[in-house]
Amino acid sequence: MQIQFSKPAARVVAVAAAAAAGLLGFAPAMAAPADSVIPVPCSVVALVAAINTAPSGSVLVLASQCTYTLDEPLPTINDTLIFEGSLTTTIARSDAEE
Repeated sequence: MQIQFSKPAARVVAVAAAAAAGLLGFAPAMAAPADSVIPVPCSVVALVAAINTAPSGSVLVLASQCTYTLDEPLPTINDTLIFEGSLTTTIARSDAEE
């Protein structure tokens, strides 16, 4: 399963995107005004670090032409975070079997 942004600079509430991908099991929160903008390089490690350290209301700007392939679920998100990506940004679950 993957999340692909349907519009350039699409904004998706992180918890809603993660829940839509079946990666988290809780209801989405309401989006808050962005307190900070955090660029996220094309790396799952960087994405997880950004989720873990971003203050509530932050906009995580995902790298264009990047697929963040998740081998494990994203960390639990207790704050409001917004993903911003482009048509070429994808968050996908790994197809590798353990």
